[in-house]
Amino acid sequence: KTKKLESDLSAVSQKMQELQDQASSAREIAEGEKLKKLEDDLFAESEKTKKLESDLSAVSQKMQELQDQASSAREIAEGEKLKKLEDDLFAESEKTKKLES
Repeated sequence: KTKKLESDLSAVSQKMQELQDQASSAREIAEGEKLKKLEDDLFAESEKTKKLESDLSAVSQKMQELQDQASSAREIAEGEKLKKLEDDLFAESEKTKKLES
């Protein structure tokens, strides 16, 4: 009877060790999968960041182009205004000469 109990106890002990080993393996696999998912998520976020940085750079470049165009337009408008003032001055000068003579 004692030998049978010792044999059963040994079998139970062996089975418990097998289950602990399986649980340990399952835990390692789960941790490995979790690590892989974290690495995948990090890569995806990195790609999003690169895209956003690229978009931001393109927007910044476009803003600079628009600022340059606005500056050019302002210079053109100021040049046209100056030309009109010169034309008006010339016309007034001609009127003055006519009136003086």
